[in-house]
Amino acid sequence: MRKIVKFFRILIAAIVVIPVFATVGTVAIILGLLLRLVRLNKLSDAVSHGILSFVAVWIMFGLGSKVTVIGKENLPKKSDNYCMFPNHNSMIDIPAIYRTGRWPGMVGKAEVWKVPLIHGLLVLLRCVKLNRK
Repeated sequence: MRKIVKFFRILIAAIVVIPVFATVGTVAIILGLLLRLVRLNKLSDAVSHGILSFVAVWIMFGLGSKVTVIGKENLPKKSDNYCMFPNHNSMIDIPAIYRTGRWPGMVGKAEVWKVPLIHGLLVLLRCVKLNRK
């Protein structure tokens, strides 16, 4: 029974969640960058992170995944700067990080910055370009 439920959740993710992610992600990029253009950086961060958190919830739900954060009290304070380096054992690393409720700084390898939609997200999230050479 669990395999059937998992199959339908993945099917729903493929049909619904992926297009929703693309659409809502694009909206987050446009709104965030427009707010940055008029120098509303804090509002830009709040809006874009809020929208992307919504997308992360949908991705995790669509894939039937549940995030349990253990040791959240050990993370730096929200006012502190920090950076997370996910090991990318799966494509769920980034949505899982967003489900923690924290908005860390991230790095993105230089090759990823060439993908148009991803490039916009990386700029919006203030990611640092990492040249592995």
